[in-house]
Amino acid sequence: MLMNLQNSLHTTALVLALGGVAALVGWLAAGSAGAVVAVGVMVVSVVVRHQGATQALLRQLGAARVPDHVAPGLARLLAVLSARAGLPVPRLFLVPLPVPQALAMGSADAPLVAVSPALLDRLTPRQVAAVLAHELSHLRHGDLRVMRLADAAVAVTGGLARLGLLAGIIALIAGAPMPFWVLLLLYLAPSGMVALRQALSRTREFAADAGAAHLTGDPAALADALEALERPHRARWWWQPMAPAAEPEDWLSSHPSTAERVRRLRLLAV
Repeated sequence: MLMNLQNSLHTTALVLALGGVAALVGWLAAGSAGAVVAVGVMVVSVVVRHQGATQALLRQLGAARVPDHVAPGLARLLAVLSARAGLPVPRLFLVPLPVPQALAMGSADAPLVAVSPALLDRLTPRQVAAVLAHELSHLRHGDLRVMRLADAAVAVTGGLARLGLLAGIIALIAGAPMPFWVLLLLYLAPSGMVALRQALSRTREFAADAGAAHLTGDPAALADALEALERPHRARWWWQPMAPAAEPEDWLSSHPSTAERVRRLRLLAV
């Protein structure tokens, strides 16, 4: 309970920081109109972007829908876990990736889960259940929407910061330079936003791990799955909502270190 509260508070603080920095950069770059644009773009991206993005990602991955009768065991498992999570039963997709992978897509109202054959081959049924519970926890917690908001904040901040720096250079040439601290903030803001976005991602991974432990009642299963995925494949993959981050963890990692995730899960199992 305390860990969930800490995760929620951390997420709230990071989201407010992302929105605040984006609005500040917008104001520095283009006045009050820039601040309104920054916040507006973030909100619109959350409201209208997710459906098109999900379909585009499915096409990009070459995902194929898996009917219930083709994989009845997985279908039953998803039905049980989604009922515990208070979610509709997700549509299941298979993605032809050569690495173990599990992805949560869609939303809490229209959830999708995609897995690769390599994941099913490498993990035991108990570990697969833990991985699917992790993905369902992302959907249950609204993490995809939160991360879309963060991505929008990063993108709009970068665009407005470049606009502000260009305006500063033009002003400098015209003999009316901007204050140095404004230019410095505009220069550093995009990197700072990326760091905040990655910190938010790491917080949501810890929360999804805890959520998976709650759904399955078996935190050791997810710890075992993370260790099984980590052993044969240390390098970070191109995009990995489930896969562990490369060691050592740094401030630009989107995922916490596997060792820390496993440590927390082992504590829950005690």
